[in-house]
Amino acid sequence: MGQLGLLNPPESIDGDLQRYLSRLFLQTEICLNQNNKIAISGTLPNKPRNGNIYYFNQVILPDILSAGFYGYADDEWVYLGANHSVTAAYGGVRITSPWSAADIGATWQTVAFDAEMLTIPRGIIQDTVNEGLGLQVAGVYNFSANLDVQHDEVNAGRVLQVRLHNPTTGLSS
Repeated sequence: MGQLGLLNPPESIDGDLQRYLSRLFLQTEICLNQNNKIAISGTLPNKPRNGNIYYFNQVILPDILSAGFYGYADDEWVYLGANHSVTAAYGGVRITSPWSAADIGATWQTVAFDAEMLTIPRGIIQDTVNEGLGLQVAGVYNFSANLDVQHDEVNAGRVLQVRLHNPTTGLSS
């Protein structure tokens, strides 16, 4: 099995990536072997980065048998399936200066996001005007959020509730 060279490919599946892969795979035979791993007859100079996930289909690689997501590990391409979730463990939103609410009371208060931090995840934009995140690609998303709260309490303890709100559907969770 040869080595597939995918060091720093374009970050999309548009024509640029197709041309990039076509140049890379010129005169090289590519197919899936019995273990669902990409087999290559020629040897290419570079290895892709371990841990990166790539999407290939018949438009990008005409000889590929199974369209879907592939990862590269231990000098082999591994088929991850037609659907695969990718975890982006970076980015986030923050408030650059303390935000204070004199009396929160029983009503929901919007916490303002006034600093851009989502610079790497694709398909996600930080909408600071509307105090939220925008998802530009249809899919299933899983978000986790951390909220640090400091407050002065004179009389007794207080239970603080946090919710996420979807302005498009009007639903909160």
